[in-house]
Amino acid sequence: MAQDPTFHSAPDVSDRLQDLVLECADVADMLGELATFSASTLSVNHDLLCGVTLVRRKKPVTVATSEPAVHALDELQYGLGEGPCLTAVQGLTTIHVPDLREEAR
Repeated sequence: MAQDPTFHSAPDVSDRLQDLVLECADVADMLGELATFSASTLSVNHDLLCGVTLVRRKKPVTVATSEPAVHALDELQYGLGEGPCLTAVQGLTTIHVPDLREEAR
């Protein structure tokens, strides 16, 4: 059976995450690399977007993304006061959005 080329085993992932922490010059760099790595590792068709949102002074801020388009999507959520990223932050949970065209939040 042929292995899916996008599949990464647990040791590969943990090795890469360790490398990110050790090799990146600063936290912003590391979070950007983490977003890109996460999107590529979890994506089957290389169509996954990933962003890292932090809450600073009670306001959400996008600090890293796998693609520039994520910033615009996040800003839209922040302006509306709702959306999958805000739901994840407020509920301390993971939110999966299979298709943004069908997302109602």
